[in-house]
Amino acid sequence: MNPLKDALPPKGRKIAYIAYVLLGVIIGAFQIIYDTDPTWLVKTFNVWAYLGLALGLTAASNVTTSGPEVAAADETASASDLDLHEE
Repeated sequence: MNPLKDALPPKGRKIAYIAYVLLGVIIGAFQIIYDTDPTWLVKTFNVWAYLGLALGLTAASNVTTSGPEVAAADETASASDLDLHEE
C-alpha cells in the first residue's frame, strides 16, 4: 500500500498540481514587482518550494512502471531495435 498514491484521487492530484503551478506564477510575479524581497515573500517562496517536494513525491509515486501501457511502449521503442551502425 502506497499512502501517497491513495491520498488523493487522480482528479484531486491534477487540481493540486495546477494550483501549485499557478501559485508559483503568482509568487514569481510578486518577486519581479518588488525591488527588494520582503520577508513575507521570502517565507512564502520557501514554503512553496517545500510543497513542491511533497507534490513531486506524490507524482513520482503514481508513475506506472508496469502494465499494458508500459509494455506497449517497451515493444515500440526498444534500444535493441535501433541499428546505429550503418555499413
